[in-house]
Amino acid sequence: DNIVREAGTRNINVLFTIDWPTKWAQRTDISAADFGPNDPRTRLPKKEYVTDFQNFVKASVERYDGDGYQDISGLSKPIKYWSFDNEMEIEDPNEYAWWMKKFYETVKETDSNAKVVLGALLLDGNFLNSFLLSSNLEGSFYPYFDLLDMHYYPDVDGITNGDFSDLLSRGDNAQFFTST
Repeated sequence: DNIVREAGTRNINVLFTIDWPTKWAQRTDISAADFGPNDPRTRLPKKEYVTDFQNFVKASVERYDGDGYQDISGLSKPIKYWSFDNEMEIEDPNEYAWWMKKFYETVKETDSNAKVVLGALLLDGNFLNSFLLSSNLEGSFYPYFDLLDMHYYPDVDGITNGDFSDLLSRGDNAQFFTST
């Protein structure tokens, strides 16, 4: 809460990333500490916990949306950018698409003015292509994100911005930006 308040006093927009399910909700009993944070078995929750996930997302968005209902005290700049996961290329694109759709719907239900960010892809057009083609993203809000965030490492051979833009032309709502 203090970081969000301080960012507001400095007029900084916060990108809030929801990541890393608690151990009881992970798809395995293996902890991230045992196998590392990039082990796909520790990244996404079990589907049986979707309601818990949505409740957590809703409570988080509500806490920082600035609508005056259940907001933290002293909130001067609401959080309007929300992301789920980071560098998710190790995930199965269809599984991630299922969770991303749930995340998007919950964020937008809680704060219709919030922007959902497809969070911090590495230079992997194959993951993005498979994600965008997933049947789990079918619905009226395709592609179920508003902005695409890409981690750009200039010394790495890979996909260019143009390639991502071509992939994103399938959806009419998303925009593209890079971060490091």
